[in-house]
Amino acid sequence: MNAIIQDFRPARLRADQGAVKEQFAYWELKKSIDVRYSLYYWRTTSGNEVDFVLEKDREYLPIEVKSSWPSGKTPAGIRHFFDYYPETRAAVVLYDGPEVSRTEDGRRLFFLPLYKACRIPGLL
Repeated sequence: MNAIIQDFRPARLRADQGAVKEQFAYWELKKSIDVRYSLYYWRTTSGNEVDFVLEKDREYLPIEVKSSWPSGKTPAGIRHFFDYYPETRAAVVLYDGPEVSRTEDGRRLFFLPLYKACRIPGLL
């Protein structure tokens, strides 16, 4: 992508850094899953969305990619996903911070550095 748009600046200096990080996460997930998994995007008619939903054996794992995000804060998209799919047991936020996990309302929330996107399938 950098070669096509002729922009080789560090990600932190780019206006499209969010899109670049989402693309990175997408390709890391795609190369880490096999035929047992499906990868989706989720959006409601009212505009609530989650960047990716990884599904295996009818179990869903919502994944949000954030350029900058306070560690431990649950993104609104994930909260809405939990409302629509209350059986969901976990979620992931990929961001620029340290690895942190916590439990909220009986669900595991994993805050992972972006470079650990390839480990996400192991959470399902």
